[in-house]
Amino acid sequence: MTAPGWSVRLYERAAVEPLIGWGSWLSQAALLALVALYLAAGVFAVLRRTPSPSPRRRRLVGLVAGGLAAALAYGLNLLLKDLFAEVRPCHLHDIVSACPPPDDWSFPSNHTVIAFALAVGLAAAAPRLAWPAVFLAVLAGSARVLAGDHYPHDVLAGAAVGTVLCLAALAVAGSRGPRGADAPARAGPDGGAPIRPGRSPRTRWSR
Repeated sequence: MTAPGWSVRLYERAAVEPLIGWGSWLSQAALLALVALYLAAGVFAVLRRTPSPSPRRRRLVGLVAGGLAAALAYGLNLLLKDLFAEVRPCHLHDIVSACPPPDDWSFPSNHTVIAFALAVGLAAAAPRLAWPAVFLAVLAGSARVLAGDHYPHDVLAGAAVGTVLCLAALAVAGSRGPRGADAPARAGPDGGAPIRPGRSPRTRWSR
């Protein structure tokens, strides 16, 4: 696969000294901060006590779905890398960077795939953390260009893969709907007291 011209031009403007040295550090730091934020949200969701278990359960389901989506996105991304086999720009341009091996393809960006999958999962489970999560994901991806390891279109593709797979995982998790005590009650006979799923209406003969 050959990189598009606009992406090459942006890369040549971004991957310059001293930004190359900062780019690798920024990318790793942003991704680690995002993982730490994700884990902290999971611990908070487990320990927090709420009047109703439904919000807590939904938050945990969202975090688990986001984590699984990140793992799945990473695996799929490895297949996409082998499919497109795009050589990393640091092997084609005259820059000094800690470039990965030649057989470690460039398109799409693994760091960005993981970052955006985690960011979307975190935003869905804890909306208050949406902006910090998205900021860290954008920083982790764009810093890969500054480090000289990826073209901009590698990062955009990685963001799309991570986002779409996480949204799909969240949709599957949400499509199962509430169960048991969390399910909405249906009206009882003749408009009587509501009945929870799995419970039979009580009559005066069953008392």
